This record gives sequence, structure tokens and C-alpha cells, in this order.
Amino acid sequence: MLSVLDLSFNNFNSSISHWLSNVSEFWILNLAGNSLRGAIPEAFADLDSLQELDLSSNSLIEGPLPVGLGHLSQLRKLDLSDNNINGKIPSSFAKLCNLQTFVLLSNIISGEINEFVDGLSRCSNNVLESLDLRVTTCLEANCPIQ
Repeated sequence: MLSVLDLSFNNFNSSISHWLSNVSEFWILNLAGNSLRGAIPEAFADLDSLQELDLSSNSLIEGPLPVGLGHLSQLRKLDLSDNNINGKIPSSFAKLCNLQTFVLLSNIISGEINEFVDGLSRCSNNVLESLDLRVTTCLEANCPIQ
């Protein structure tokens, strides 16, 4: 079983490969610091053993956050910083009850962050320690990022 796949800082210049979803036993996947482009594939939701996902510093990743990422019940760390992700944080993310660290800095978010935070507070084992939204642009007045 391959539990850690670290392909960070390899100058990959392509879309995020769908082949990654064919291996469901990753615990840690690090694709940070490449030049990956396009949307985050919904197929990532099939990586149900995933505990850490780092797609940070791929400034060409764009589009909304995939709803399916919110179904990764084992996820403890999610770093999507320094990309061009836009849209709302999906309501499914409120079910990430094991999430300890969520880094979304330097993206463009709309909608209410409070819905996500309130949803997590309903988890019986809420363990969120760090929510980093610094330098994140919010497109709506009702989107407090403080």
C-alpha cells in the first residue's frame, strides 16, 4: 500500500491527473508548488483514506471547490492556498469533522464562511485548530473573513 505520495515542487505543468483517483489508499498526497492548472477533479472524492491533501502554490488551479472533497471523512489537513479557486465553500465541507487545518489563503471566495464554521461546530469530535483565510478575497458583503 502506498500511503504517502509527495510530488511537490516538480514543475509539473498540466491539469491534475485523474489517475490519482485510481489509487484509493493514499493517506497523504502533496502536489504543492507545481504549475498544475484547471479545476480540482471531483474524482478526488474517491480517495476515501486521504488524511492530508496539499495542492498549495499551484496558481493555475481554478474553479470552485469540488463538493466531493467534503466527503473525505478522514481528512485532517487541506491546504489549497495560493491558487485561483473561486466560489463558495461547499456545504459538504461542514461534514469534515476530523479536519484540523484548512488553509485557503490567497483565493477568491463568495458566500458565507459562517455556514462552514457553524457546520463544523456541530461535529461531536470537532478538532479544527487552524482556519487560514488571509489575503483571501471575499466577493460578498456577508462573507466575513476575520
